[in-house]
Amino acid sequence: MANRINSCKEYFDTLDDRFNSEASKGVDAIYQFELKGDGGGVWHVVVAEGAISVCEGEHAKPSAVVTSKAPDFVKI
Repeated sequence: MANRINSCKEYFDTLDDRFNSEASKGVDAIYQFELKGDGGGVWHVVVAEGAISVCEGEHAKPSAVVTSKAPDFVKI
């Protein structure tokens, strides 16, 4: 079983450790996460050519935007 994530920051700080490059083949997208409330923030994740890049802050042209309350995102 995977380790439990306790915060949004921890989720994004460790996302590259859980990334499956094989499963991402053919994906070329920028996912932006706008997480509101305590512990929230904005991050964007670039998936391209089997690699991932996680950055704090907004991207000028995300492919998709996910919005959630920060505590709900951690539970998901």
